[in-house]
Amino acid sequence: MLENSGALVWNNWKNAESIGQAHSTYEFRLYSDAHIIGERTYGPYTFINTVPHRSAVDRHEILPVIIVRVDWYGQPDNLDLTRTKKEGYHGGYFPDEIAALVSLLAGIKIEAGPIDRTYHRDREGKIVNPFGRPLTHSHSFLPFKVGPTMKPRIPWLQKTFRLEKPSLLDTLPKLSTSVSTALITSARQFQKACWLSDTDPNTSWLLFVSALEIAAQQWDSTSDTVIDKLSESHPALTKMLRAKLDQEELQRAAYELRKVTGATNKFLNFCLNYPVQPPERRSTRCQISFEGSELRAALRKIYEHRSLALHGGISFPFPICIPPSSEGGDDEVPDEKPGGLGFGTNNYSWASDECPMFLHTFAYIVRQTLLNWWADAVKSS
Repeated sequence: MLENSGALVWNNWKNAESIGQAHSTYEFRLYSDAHIIGERTYGPYTFINTVPHRSAVDRHEILPVIIVRVDWYGQPDNLDLTRTKKEGYHGGYFPDEIAALVSLLAGIKIEAGPIDRTYHRDREGKIVNPFGRPLTHSHSFLPFKVGPTMKPRIPWLQKTFRLEKPSLLDTLPKLSTSVSTALITSARQFQKACWLSDTDPNTSWLLFVSALEIAAQQWDSTSDTVIDKLSESHPALTKMLRAKLDQEELQRAAYELRKVTGATNKFLNFCLNYPVQPPERRSTRCQISFEGSELRAALRKIYEHRSLALHGGISFPFPICIPPSSEGGDDEVPDEKPGGLGFGTNNYSWASDECPMFLHTFAYIVRQTLLNWWADAVKSS
């Protein structure tokens, strides 16, 4: 029976394991300013290196770096249009999900183009048009991205990445429906944040926070102590619920309420539950602490800025939205936070504790935290 739950990429991989015969094959391109080395196959997804050539003038030109060939195993058409089904909806199609996972795994800017070639198969699974049929219409459009007009906010996004096997990508079908859905939705936020980091850093900050919140919500909802957590944050409400509900009903109520309560602590506890090691190469000045209480305070401040931006229209502080400084010039490792007792621009000012880290530092923490959570989810599956 065809799987019809979860994200499309996970869904198709599960069907590949249970059915064993694809009914069609598609190709689309991945566009990036990164340099990709190697070619690999992960389940029903084959990554073919296009070996693009970049001019000496623009070493980070956005080019089609990978062609992804997808063996598609089908999806049952049994949607009930009289009911809303929106859990895990992220506004994209399966090529966008693949691009998002690669963005998170590699730590690069990468975007999916439209499906531009399809191969039809007969009932025995054999391809009937070996050269494929070119397409110029699809569920997505050719990506158009504006490059940075100054130094990048996240310098480490422009890198060389080697496709490897084994990879965390191999573990995707081992994840549960809920974890894989949260992972891909979170990866989509991470991917968008990377692309917007130089053109709209304030929105980039929000999307990076959102990437962690999505994963934190899933992680928190699977905890056996969800009732205890509700009791800690809302003891009076929990007492009232205990008087009215049996244990099973209380568990379900606590689970639903956790979606809208304790957002800050949920965010902080998730981050600290999957501690991140400092990067191998660090600036010799303006470092942040990756230790518990100090990192918690810095992340709490970031979450405060997130709430002010969302609910009050107050943007993230200017000093953490500009390209990072570095001691030895543009080619040196960037500082992890702004240096100084305080900062000002136009008629606004911020004390140093309002600017706990640069955007690239937080992006590093977000990526490593999500990868740690992914690896832990595989062990628990």
